[in-house]
Amino acid sequence: MVTSSDTRSPAAQGFHLASHVTTISLMMVLPAGGGYYADKYFGTLPLFMVLGLILGLIAGVWQLIRLAQNEPPKHEDSTSPSTTDESSHPN
Repeated sequence: MVTSSDTRSPAAQGFHLASHVTTISLMMVLPAGGGYYADKYFGTLPLFMVLGLILGLIAGVWQLIRLAQNEPPKHEDSTSPSTTDESSHPN
């Protein structure tokens, strides 16, 4: 039997995951949008928009890596041998 240490309701777990998706998408889109408006204001080529895209992609990937590192394991393997088994330890 697999037990989860997360005691929140399924809706709360879903909202938590949705907040991560929203955060990552905004981290990728907002710098490009800001670059677009900076290009309009300064009358430049799409220089700032490209820089914003690059910055947004780096920030989004960084956030995905942090999220992947902080995820708890899904379940424990109950079929692994016990660590208290004396036959596997040398005397």
